[in-house]
Amino acid sequence: MNKLNINTPIWKNKAVGIAERLLNDDVEIEILYKDKNGNRLYPATYTIKKELAKKFPVQFIRGNKLYIVPIAKLKIKETK
Repeated sequence: MNKLNINTPIWKNKAVGIAERLLNDDVEIEILYKDKNGNRLYPATYTIKKELAKKFPVQFIRGNKLYIVPIAKLKIKETK
């Protein structure tokens, strides 16, 4: 499973961008953004299957192909 840390989500879509190069496997995502009080808005660790991520719209940023995945479609990682 690939790991991805997102500093700031895409606010306009309430989404995250996942680079195509990371989608050779499922992805584990942490959204590190904090509010003015220092609290993370999305404190959980999320996962998404590569097959599902590839179904979302694509955007090219600085030559990189990104899949724009809504945060609502991410699954909260289960802890064991």
